[in-house]
Amino acid sequence: QDLEMPSEFNIHTEVSTFKKVLYPSLKQMFRGANLLFIDQFGIKEMTENVFSSLRGIKGTDIIFFISSSHAGRFKNTPAFKKYLNVAEKLENRRYNDIHRAMCDYYRGLVPSNVTYYVSPFSLKKGANIHGLIFGSSHYKGLYKFLQVAWAIDPERGEGNFDIDNDGLTQPNQSWDMFKTQSMKLDAFEIELREKIMSKEIRSDKEVFMFSLEAGFLPTVHAKKVVEKLIKEGEITISGKPRLGEACLKEPRRIKRD
Repeated sequence: QDLEMPSEFNIHTEVSTFKKVLYPSLKQMFRGANLLFIDQFGIKEMTENVFSSLRGIKGTDIIFFISSSHAGRFKNTPAFKKYLNVAEKLENRRYNDIHRAMCDYYRGLVPSNVTYYVSPFSLKKGANIHGLIFGSSHYKGLYKFLQVAWAIDPERGEGNFDIDNDGLTQPNQSWDMFKTQSMKLDAFEIELREKIMSKEIRSDKEVFMFSLEAGFLPTVHAKKVVEKLIKEGEITISGKPRLGEACLKEPRRIKRD
C-alpha cells in the first residue's frame, strides 16, 4: 500500500553533477535548518570553496565521506592538488592517523574568529582507511555526532578499528592485559586535570565545551575526572557539578585553593 507523503515534505530528485545541484540550492538553504549527507566518490567534491560555502550557512550540519587513503597515496600529484592541498598536513603522519589528518585539514580552513566544530570518524575496509567528517556551527550538532560515535566505538569514539594500536579492540603485540582504557582517554583525563588544576578551566561550562571539542562526552568522560578531583579535595563546586547542557545556562565555578 502506498503511503501518502505529508504535506510538509517535498521530494525532488535530479540526475546531475554535485556542484550543478549544490550552488543553485544554497539560497534555499539559508531559509531554514539543513542536514547534508554528501557521499562523494573519492575526494574531489568537498573542496575548500565548497566546505567554506556550506560552513557559512547558519543552521546547517554536514557529514561527508572522504577517501582518506587516496589522499595519503596521491597527495603530491598535480591531479590531487587541483582539489585539495593537504600534503603538508599528511606529512609524517601514521597510516592509522590519515583520516585524523584529513579532518585537521578541514578544521584548519575555519577562521580563528569563527565558531565551527569539525569531527572525524575513521572507517577501515580491508587495507584502506577512509572516513566521515562532520561539521556544525552549533555545539548540539557536535554533541549528537559524538554520542553516536561513542556508541559505535566505546573505547575511542573515533573509528571501527583499533586506530591507536593499544590492543583494546583487538589484542596485538603491544597488548597490555592490565590496560582498561584507551591511550586517547588516558591523555584526555591528564590534560583535563592539568587545565583544571592550573585554573585554565574555571567552570563546569568550560569543562563541558573543552570535552566536546576534544571529542569526548562530558557526562561520561569528563565527569570521572571532576568527581575524582572533588573526592581528593583538590577542587570544590557549589552544588553538584553539572556536566550536561544545564551548565551552559548557569555555569558553576570551580574553586581551587
